[in-house]
Amino acid sequence: MITPARLPQNAAVRLPGGESLDRAAHPAAAATRRAPRPLVWLFYLYILSTPFFGYSLFNVGARGLLRIDWVTAMLVVGIFLLSLLAGKAHLRRSLINILALVFAYSALFSILSLLHPHTYLAQFVDFGTKGAQFFISLVFFFSVSNLGLQKSEAVTMVRLWLGITLLLSLYALYQVPARVYGWDFANFALTNPSVAAGGGEARVIYGFPQVNSIFREPSYLGAYLLAPTLLLTTILLRGQGRAFFFKHALFNWGTLAVLCLAMLVTSSQGAYLSLAGALGIVFLSGHIDRKKMIAIFTVCLVVLAIVGLILSSLQIDLLGSIALRFKYLIINMVNPDETTEITSFKARSECITAAFQAWSRSPLLGVGLNNMSYNSDLCDYSLGWSQLVADQGIAGILSMLLVITALWYSLT
Repeated sequence: MITPARLPQNAAVRLPGGESLDRAAHPAAAATRRAPRPLVWLFYLYILSTPFFGYSLFNVGARGLLRIDWVTAMLVVGIFLLSLLAGKAHLRRSLINILALVFAYSALFSILSLLHPHTYLAQFVDFGTKGAQFFISLVFFFSVSNLGLQKSEAVTMVRLWLGITLLLSLYALYQVPARVYGWDFANFALTNPSVAAGGGEARVIYGFPQVNSIFREPSYLGAYLLAPTLLLTTILLRGQGRAFFFKHALFNWGTLAVLCLAMLVTSSQGAYLSLAGALGIVFLSGHIDRKKMIAIFTVCLVVLAIVGLILSSLQIDLLGSIALRFKYLIINMVNPDETTEITSFKARSECITAAFQAWSRSPLLGVGLNNMSYNSDLCDYSLGWSQLVADQGIAGILSMLLVITALWYSLT
């Protein structure tokens, strides 16, 4: 069973903001920094609710309202602001907070790209819509980064995050035989129309169905699994599993195996490549035992082969489907018009190209939040970094890289 965290007396846990959570070293300061308990509990609820963005309690037309994650996020912001006014919370001077403001200003100043005679009123409306969402996200970020969680609270946060990820991963693994053999609860219908509409396609390749757990599509599940999988891997490689999750090492390594298998059965190329890149950075950072990491990777390959053979005996060719997807990924790179049935590389590459074409019109500040559709005939929006470079230009890219660098420095 999950047990309370046991860390060395002189250990200090730090949040991404860089604040030390070592109460033994600074008892007086820790007492003044302690976040109100309702605020901490709401933050815990938010951690548990984030995967359920596809479920809304109330809808208006094609818009899903009363999402649990939105409601809890707004409550976190509201209580934090009230605590701030009451003097029970305060804003900390930390590098990550400063850099987050720099990133926000890069988004704000991108509106300068709209200040020309040929701009449509709809462009300002679209900018304001995305800008309002951006502002709310920024306020929520500051509410969380200034919580001042104590050591035990930070550990509880990690435990809840890993716990909900484990449950979602177990359901994803159940979906593999459930979809093949028509078992009950093979899928859950999404209730949020803004998420459920126009997506959710999961391919069946060589008898193997991609799985999505409770998400709209497999790539969403793969994206969600990335951070907790990497986090748990790092915790276990540092020998801190008992402090952060289960008391017994076997359960912790078993949890990591479940998360990795769930990542595998998504058959998401983006998730595979992103996890490989992130683990490569961890390996090169020198903060973990590299020999142990190589040994774990070898064991994972053996387990993958065994699982693949077992599924193949049940007419579910997992290994064949993965090989086929990467085969067509390479084919699409060479000849994008060859096929779109197995991989979405063509569609994604077109949107990325469109984003850079839009960016070329305003390299420094970008074309403005939510304005790519007015600068491209190919795609209304792009993906990740290419969307950022189109919206906020070089200023946005550089400020985001600074934020990530500060986060990496704090976490390592």
